[in-house]
Amino acid sequence: MLKQALNTFEVDHDRFPTTAEGLDALVHQPKGMTEWHPYLERLPRDSWERTFIYHDLGMTVAPFYDLHSKGPDGIDGTADDLYEDR
Repeated sequence: MLKQALNTFEVDHDRFPTTAEGLDALVHQPKGMTEWHPYLERLPRDSWERTFIYHDLGMTVAPFYDLHSKGPDGIDGTADDLYEDR
């Protein structure tokens, strides 16, 4: 669901949300952005009811963004983190 919303945002705006805008840009209109519409009603949570981690990697080299869950241990950057397959 997040991947589809991010891809639709990119088609509409020729970019993915910035890291500062985060996934919130899919639910709330970022400052200064025109012709925006909600891409999601609300942000989904991972299997452990935590927010997903999002970082914009820029549009120069794929995969363009990092989207992952902290996994079962709830600690970012550990071996059990679950990454979105772009």
